[in-house]
Amino acid sequence: MNRRDKTDRGWTVELAFPWQGMAPIADGRALPPKDGDVWRIDCSRFEKIGKGGEALDPSVGWTWNRHGHYDSHIPEVFPYVTFSERIVT
Repeated sequence: MNRRDKTDRGWTVELAFPWQGMAPIADGRALPPKDGDVWRIDCSRFEKIGKGGEALDPSVGWTWNRHGHYDSHIPEVFPYVTFSERIVT
């Protein structure tokens, strides 16, 4: 992982949310979310260091959705995420 001389074939992420800390912005939504709740969440990744160790400015980015804006801080274009209690195998 994180080696420029190897090609990654994918990656996985596990997230932990501080539900109590999100209460001020929950706007009446259940915390933690209930089965079937739908939120808009931005998931993006930015490459700030190039192959040669140089700083990239502007940095290149990746996001779940193609929203057509360099600024990824636009909630109206965030993808929808549905929470589920279903076990994924």
